[in-house]
Amino acid sequence: MPRFETGVVIASSRDVVWALLTDAARYPSWNPTIAGIEGSIVAGAQISVSSADDPDHRRRVTVVDFEPENHMTWRADRAMGLFTSERVFLLGDCGSGVRFELAEDFGGPLAAILGRRVPDRQSMFEDFAQALRAAAESYSTTG
Repeated sequence: MPRFETGVVIASSRDVVWALLTDAARYPSWNPTIAGIEGSIVAGAQISVSSADDPDHRRRVTVVDFEPENHMTWRADRAMGLFTSERVFLLGDCGSGVRFELAEDFGGPLAAILGRRVPDRQSMFEDFAQALRAAAESYSTTG
């Protein structure tokens, strides 16, 4: 079963990092892995996400867990809930900066079968984290 995860220390504040993570309209301006997000990234919201590698395919996700400046989880249900994915965004303290962690897990009764068809997204996760770091640190020095 695939699991993708990465983490990075960001020399910025939680409020700046959180603002970037929850501003759907600005994602394409700082994140090369996301072509667009429609909707508002708030608790309980359904949003539509398109990735840079397949911008015509929109993936509908629900923001199922949302604690400002701490963590949020996006959940996608496919095959009527028989195959699910959960992407977790986590912020923690780290010296004078922020520790950002991003992970995605797959589950559901069909996960063992459909999980094998999930492409390797590890480099995308690392690119996401590095882009977030660059944007937050740039904002902190110019903001």
